[in-house]
Amino acid sequence: MENKTKKPNNYDTKNFFKKFTAAANGFFVALKEEISLLIHIILGIIILILGILLHNYISYVEWIILVLIIGLAISSELVNTANEQIINIIKFEYNQGAKKVKDISAAATLVISVFGLIICLMIFIPAIIHYAHSVEGK
Repeated sequence: MENKTKKPNNYDTKNFFKKFTAAANGFFVALKEEISLLIHIILGIIILILGILLHNYISYVEWIILVLIIGLAISSELVNTANEQIINIIKFEYNQGAKKVKDISAAATLVISVFGLIICLMIFIPAIIHYAHSVEGK
């Protein structure tokens, strides 16, 4: 016997826009409630501005790395925020296990941020030095 149930259309544009709207809504809710996310976004903008100012001294690959770092840091902060919200919903009272999960989630964001900073310094310090030498030589 043949199964005649219709598969849902995963490529439905109306459904896609609902998902996109929900994701955008989640982003703005997190942005409104989490100062850490705002800080990551501001730092990302500063990195992009610095990259634009030093565009003659930064390679295409370095640009890709910078954009990836910004995306990773912001995404990590969003996941951390979501984890904290889930734990707050599940556990109404203080719980050592819930605290551990929150701390580990925050640590993941910290690790990405610290390594992102190191990579940014590895890209920008030589670019600034090259820029300084080019200004000096004029």
